[in-house]
Amino acid sequence: MQNEQEGPVDVGNKICPVSGEEIYEEMKATYEHEGKIYNFCCAMCIDEFKKDPEKYIEKIEEEKGNVTLEEIDEAEFDSEM
Repeated sequence: MQNEQEGPVDVGNKICPVSGEEIYEEMKATYEHEGKIYNFCCAMCIDEFKKDPEKYIEKIEEEKGNVTLEEIDEAEFDSEM
């Protein structure tokens, strides 16, 4: 049996790829593109993303490579549970 997820997958970005701002849950806007859900600081940034998705997806991938110490601590805590 294959372990496949159904539906779009949230990429989990915490920084808006368009503005570079932190994404706050109460103001977060999301957009699905090619089976992935991308997070933005506001709806206006989605319009900019739609003009050149690959440019902004690349920024998200770069951000994922820059892990903070806080994220490492959280991951270690989660793995201990």
